[in-house]
Amino acid sequence: MLKRVAILIITLNLAACSTPSTFSLQQPDASYELDTWAENSEIYEFTPKANSNIACVVFILDNLKSASMQCFPKDNKRGS
Repeated sequence: MLKRVAILIITLNLAACSTPSTFSLQQPDASYELDTWAENSEIYEFTPKANSNIACVVFILDNLKSASMQCFPKDNKRGS
């Protein structure tokens, strides 16, 4: 779990383009685990401080071999 939190902090740090010395720990808007075939996956949803109109989702495999992040406008309507 500590490794996942460290990866999340590094990812958020790079996304915010700030230095680690000025980075403050933030709580995600939501976090949950998905039961997938061989590994469980953790999902973190957050709103960047610099742009409250954006939502970001971080996906991390339990084995830490894969992680991704995607951000999108909050007013993006699905299916339209």
